[in-house]
Amino acid sequence: EGSGSPVGRLAAAGALREGLVAAHCVHLHEGDAETLLCHRVAVAHCPVSNETLGVGRHPIERTRAAGVSVALGSDSPATAGDFNLRSVAECCAQVHAQTGTVIDAAERMHLATLAGAELAGRGDVLGTLAAGKLADVIAVRVPSDTADPVAAAMDPRAHVPFVMVNGMVVVDDGRLTRVDVRVLAADAAWVNATPRG
Repeated sequence: EGSGSPVGRLAAAGALREGLVAAHCVHLHEGDAETLLCHRVAVAHCPVSNETLGVGRHPIERTRAAGVSVALGSDSPATAGDFNLRSVAECCAQVHAQTGTVIDAAERMHLATLAGAELAGRGDVLGTLAAGKLADVIAVRVPSDTADPVAAAMDPRAHVPFVMVNGMVVVDDGRLTRVDVRVLAADAAWVNATPRG
């Protein structure tokens, strides 16, 4: 209800507060980025979802310039694609390249890792490889002669043969270690075959 931008209306209603993460933010008016910063509201930028829905793009160049914390988000299963944050990062770069904003591989990696951890209030234990942090690690198979290992690692087509979550190996040599795929497939087949209603 009311007039003006969504951010302006939320600010007028007293709904903006530190710790709030605003998703999408594709309809920012003049001064909205500064309003978000003033209230210490962060933004979950969901470019794949925005493209799927055709709702517009988040003006990351404006929020970044204002100092607003921005990280990549996926949104719901209905619009998020394959939930591969490297695909989300690639979409982010492509969408913003159309307006002349360059988001290089290093920034895409930051938006997909530490920026997201910080938005969730977990930057002290997630988002980077450092002593005292949780051991959340992936290994990405890239060509040995690659000129830019960060860009190669951020390529969503690059194979991820190893995944560790909090020090526990969950994918090793491309195989799930904590799930019996045959049991999972049988359960899924049973659910799909069960009559609804």
